Amino acid sequence: MSTSILGLLIIIILIGWDVYFLFDKTPRNTWSEVLRLWGLKTLIVPWAWGGLGGHFFHFFKRSKPIIDRPGNIILLIWLSVLVVLISIGISRSGVDTTYFMLGMFFLGAIVWMLLWPV
Repeated sequence: MSTSILGLLIIIILIGWDVYFLFDKTPRNTWSEVLRLWGLKTLIVPWAWGGLGGHFFHFFKRSKPIIDRPGNIILLIWLSVLVVLISIGISRSGVDTTYFMLGMFFLGAIVWMLLWPV
């Protein structure tokens, strides 16, 4: 089985599962609603989504990170740990995290684009 067929099969299963969750009696249990809720509670989710966007969709003609390996991977790990710690602090403070979520998405995209482009 090729990778594209396997990927397509996984996407179809996830979409079908999400549609099933949409019409059951439990409120707010679709993938998108759960991911948004996790993104509001912990900023690692928007950091990761932004990071994936920056990793795959960057504007460099040559995909060379600004720091060579393994330094860029180690820096990304430490920055992700920092995001988790900041997220814990923000969630315990009771502040509305909506704008932090959007900012962390864009920050993740920029940092991953510079440190780990495809």
